[in-house]
Amino acid sequence: MERGLPVRRPGTVSTQTGPIANPKRDRTPIARLAVRNQRGRGLTSGMAGIPSNAGSAAGSAGPGNDVGPAGRNATEAVEQLRPVLLAVCSQAAADPAGYTRHFQLVEQHPELRARDAVKMQQFADKLGDLLIDRGSDEATARFAAQIAIACYQAVKRLGNDPRTLVEEIRAAFGRVLALGTGATEPQAG
Repeated sequence: MERGLPVRRPGTVSTQTGPIANPKRDRTPIARLAVRNQRGRGLTSGMAGIPSNAGSAAGSAGPGNDVGPAGRNATEAVEQLRPVLLAVCSQAAADPAGYTRHFQLVEQHPELRARDAVKMQQFADKLGDLLIDRGSDEATARFAAQIAIACYQAVKRLGNDPRTLVEEIRAAFGRVLALGTGATEPQAG
């Protein structure tokens, strides 16, 4: 091997070129490069916008807003998270090809699956914080946030088609909100 040329390890690529490349510093895992190239494609890419979008997506009590007061029970809290999650899913699925590539990549790399799981829990925490900020008690808010995430996770597990994601999420929320009511049809939303 010639001096100055980096040694390639499986699963890495060189991010530096030329005869002065440092073989100890230029090893970038392929998965990290893939994440850099796919940022903004998954559901959690919309997490940062939740607090600023909360007034328009989930609403706050006030004139012209039909959301009403903070969720007093789990059903009301889940109902308030439905428009937030639908808005984030709509944004994530706006580029169907990018959304599909992102999740194919995540499925191929265990470290990306782990990162996705952590980000999904952070997303649930933000949803819970949103409800707490609106006046829900912490137990109700955290429970409702986990239910909202479960709706997304079920849809993702069953097919994860970005073209139908929003409608499938809406139907999942309808099924959840119909639990215990004896209704055979999911609630509209």
